[in-house]
Amino acid sequence: MTGVPKRASVPPFFEPLSRVDVRDCARLRASLRAALRSARPPAPPRPVAILRDISKSIPLNISKTEQRVLHALAQGGCIHHERNDDGRLADVHCITRDGYRLVECGLLLFGRLKRRRLIASRGGAPYRITREGLSAVRAQLNQR
Repeated sequence: MTGVPKRASVPPFFEPLSRVDVRDCARLRASLRAALRSARPPAPPRPVAILRDISKSIPLNISKTEQRVLHALAQGGCIHHERNDDGRLADVHCITRDGYRLVECGLLLFGRLKRRRLIASRGGAPYRITREGLSAVRAQLNQR
């Protein structure tokens, strides 16, 4: 007995599994997972998704000033914003497509329109009307 260690007897439950046993375990695990998935009730829809779906079908209550600003934006206007040194909004200007400035558009009105997602900015560009804003605005006769 030169240099070969003697192998200790191994209990039967510690013996290595054959490939067939491993495949059977994988199949059993997969079938258990499928059974658990089918027994689990489906996850309820997230509240944010429900609110977005409901908000598309319910018309919004929009004030007269909001209506005027949205109408100007729907005709091709935009809202330019200025920031102060802190990076916060200092002032907003609603410019019509003809180049006139709407005096009624202030920071409070801008905040309400933005919070309701009726206006949006992309890539730092001036704020424009969104699809939700277009659906919320009522048709008005253009007085020229």
